[in-house]
Amino acid sequence: MRPPVDDIPAPPFPTKVPWVNVAPLRMDKQRGRPVLIEFWDFCRPSSLRTLPYVKAWHERYAPDGLRVVGVHSPGFEPSRDNGAVRAAVARLGIEHPVLLDPDHQVWDL
Repeated sequence: MRPPVDDIPAPPFPTKVPWVNVAPLRMDKQRGRPVLIEFWDFCRPSSLRTLPYVKAWHERYAPDGLRVVGVHSPGFEPSRDNGAVRAAVARLGIEHPVLLDPDHQVWDL
């Protein structure tokens, strides 16, 4: 079964949210390139288990145009602190853009 249209644009990122590793990105500026959006939380074991794969995809495919965007959507109180997220991004060696989404604005789009 095919979708009713061939081109379904992704919703825009909220404008007043902080980013790590990059100036604020706009989804409309990503048009024409593949974008992988990964929702994660540095306090969730499942997020930490998938992180090596996400980092590898960024390293391997970014030169070919893939944009990997991590959306940090906290599920636990300690990971709601933006400073703690920034420290975790540095400690974990994450180089792709990370949007800090403590209020789940992107999650709810």
